[in-house]
Amino acid sequence: MDANIAELRELVSWWGTYLDLDSIDWGEIEEAAGHPFPLDFKRFCMEFPPVAFQDALFIRHPESDFGVEDEWENVSRSVASFLELTPDFPFSIYPEPGRTLIPWGNYEEQIYFWWLAEGEPDDWSVVVTDGTGSQWEAFPGTMTDCLLELLQGSQRLAITEHLGGSPRFAG
Repeated sequence: MDANIAELRELVSWWGTYLDLDSIDWGEIEEAAGHPFPLDFKRFCMEFPPVAFQDALFIRHPESDFGVEDEWENVSRSVASFLELTPDFPFSIYPEPGRTLIPWGNYEEQIYFWWLAEGEPDDWSVVVTDGTGSQWEAFPGTMTDCLLELLQGSQRLAITEHLGGSPRFAG
């Protein structure tokens, strides 16, 4: 098991098993989404069900009620509106070319978590934005690195400073 996944499981006291490795057809999901996914995200989805941490931090999951394609499409569409309000936003939203962001989570629809899709998927870093796109910060790590820092309260991001409380898991 990935060290970050093991630490997340312990941090939120999740001892269950969600899916075995072959239960999710990643080829089909990646084809539907139009892009690959990082390995730590795939491992996360195998260990955790569709989830909200602290009852407010939602992670996009291919097994959610909406499905991965609809989830990504809905978030991308809603966030695209803030791009109109923030013309100097230095990123594009998938599937637009450029320094492309792909959503992987949100906190109460006020803070969005994205992969910066540059290079190979396992090398993607994280970008965190507010709901208007007027504030954004880069996080130099993976999705699970970012989750661990947020849930441990050791994050280095000013945009998430107000998030707090004990790590809780609502699966």
